[in-house]
Amino acid sequence: MSSKFDSSFLLETPRIILRPVVGSDAGDIFAYCGNPNVAKFTTWEQHRSVADSQTLIDRALKNYERGSLDPLAITLKLQGSRMVGTAGCSVISESTRTAEIAYALDENHWGHGLVTEACGALVHHAFNALGMNRIQARCLPMNIGSARVMEKLGMKFEGRLRQSMLVKGELQDIDVWSILKSEWLS
Repeated sequence: MSSKFDSSFLLETPRIILRPVVGSDAGDIFAYCGNPNVAKFTTWEQHRSVADSQTLIDRALKNYERGSLDPLAITLKLQGSRMVGTAGCSVISESTRTAEIAYALDENHWGHGLVTEACGALVHHAFNALGMNRIQARCLPMNIGSARVMEKLGMKFEGRLRQSMLVKGELQDIDVWSILKSEWLS
């Protein structure tokens, strides 16, 4: 995935479209990233202003230049281009063909399977179009909703990395989940 990202890239599922984020998404991003309930179980700080959300967009645009699909906007087909979350896929090792997915969703859309649907499309794309062999994801142990998404994707719990990440100023444990291409196909 080292080639430049095509800005017209889309992944479509029955209910959603995954597309690149754009500058005009800053308000939508702030609407959910500024929500303390959304940020509570994430590894990133709650957005305090639209400028924080613009920083996410700037990072995304740099990632696209490197060929990374991280993050993509989750939009609902019935709601046009308005973002309700992000889902991304980053190659973390080209030699082992390993990628990592990450996601966040507006609280108003929790519990409807949207993240599972979005990440399922990303995992499928990573295995089939990008040639990945392993997809992993990480979450804080108390993020039960995120762990449930990983389970629904068919990922297996690999273990807990104790105090392995500095999150919001404190060393935190991180749970690691993964799925192999051979498991995805079976």
